[in-house]
Amino acid sequence: MHALQVQINPHFLYNTLSSVQWLALMNQDGAKIAEMVGSLSDFLRFSLNAGQEYCTVLQEITHVRHYMNIQSIRYPDKFDFRVDAAESLHHLTMLKLLLQPLVENAILHGLLGRDGRGMIRIAVERSGGFLDFAVEDDGIGMPEERLQWLRNRLAEHPAAYGQGPDAHGSYGLRNVNKRLALHYGREAGLQVESAEGAGTRITFRIPIVQEAKEWTREQSSKGENEDEGYDR
Repeated sequence: MHALQVQINPHFLYNTLSSVQWLALMNQDGAKIAEMVGSLSDFLRFSLNAGQEYCTVLQEITHVRHYMNIQSIRYPDKFDFRVDAAESLHHLTMLKLLLQPLVENAILHGLLGRDGRGMIRIAVERSGGFLDFAVEDDGIGMPEERLQWLRNRLAEHPAAYGQGPDAHGSYGLRNVNKRLALHYGREAGLQVESAEGAGTRITFRIPIVQEAKEWTREQSSKGENEDEGYDR
């Protein structure tokens, strides 16, 4: 699980630092450079998260906002971002680093290929003892053949992941899918809907196994404070 989580960050770190370097070389506004570096710092601090695998829904959303802030500087006027999640869900816990790779996929494989400004929306809803998550975009979508290929890849047994080249760029999705399967069971895996020219919607469902107050109490008893440095 730890190995899968740390694999998410290096390529994003490289791309962000390259953008910072480009802004500096082009003598761009120093405030933008400072803003990007600040968001990158918060992004990486959350990824470490005192070694914890869990976070609150609010922390996960805040993490995505830092990511989107960086990407909006790299790609100005390319997309809008919206989150629909009731405050009553903010304190619930979840496995961390599930949403950002899905948002990254929406940008790279959906919105950057379309004309004009696009939209990415995250929705979080409670359904009985479960949390339902959705990440959707109005980008270029996928043809049926590509969609079926991706669904087949996600349906593979997690032990098969990482074998052979991945020419279609599904690494981030498969990483999230594998961590969902390892932690919550294979029934918690990603579901993908898409149509060429009409965007993509990716969903997953996880059980609510622990309230945040209970989880925080357990971590505090170990002398840890996973919330330090994050907005509430």
